[in-house]
Amino acid sequence: MELSILGRTYPVKIGEGQRSELMAIEKEIQNQLNQYKIRYENIDHQDCLSMALIETRVDGTKSIDPDEQVMITDLRRIEALLDASLSA
Repeated sequence: MELSILGRTYPVKIGEGQRSELMAIEKEIQNQLNQYKIRYENIDHQDCLSMALIETRVDGTKSIDPDEQVMITDLRRIEALLDASLSA
C-alpha cells in the first residue's frame, strides 16, 4: 500500500487487515499537518513533519497504547524516507 503525506507517496508494507488502520493513520497525519499549515502560514513541509513528529513523541511519552505506537513507528519510517530523499 502507498501512504500519501503532503503530496508525496511512500510504500508501506502492511499485514492483512491493516489497510483501514493505515488509512486512518494517514488521515490523522494529514489533519495534523493541515492544522500546522493553518496555524503557521509560512511553514514548509519539512517543518510540518518535524513538528508532528515532536508532538507525537511528546504525547507518546505520556501513555502509549498500541494504536499510537503504530503511528509513531509509521511517522519514524516516513521521517527516514524523507531524510533519505533529501540527502540524495
